Amino acid sequence: VRRSLAAVEDSGRPLSRILQSLGIRHVGSVVSKIVSTRLSGPEELLSLAEGGGWEAKIGDVDGVGPKVVQALEGFAADPKAVDDLKRLLKRVAVVEEEEQLTGRRRRG
Repeated sequence: VRRSLAAVEDSGRPLSRILQSLGIRHVGSVVSKIVSTRLSGPEELLSLAEGGGWEAKIGDVDGVGPKVVQALEGFAADPKAVDDLKRLLKRVAVVEEEEQLTGRRRRG
């Protein structure tokens, strides 16, 4: 996660990229985008990371299998990983997917 901090520090990233940068097994670019669409924002990501509950949140989502849920629950069970996520979220502005790509929101 230290590399994650250095890579995204002082810049805006979509929630999916932040989730992907955590290096959680089975959570690559596609899965992180799927999962992030089910989250209301970084606060919910942190809440799930601190308290678990991934199965209830994403267990029924197409493209997310039991291995992904187990990997996210494993991440939530690691206090150091959760602390790293907290530090990351303090340093990085979370932006919408298209803002990161274009630098602005799409209209219309």
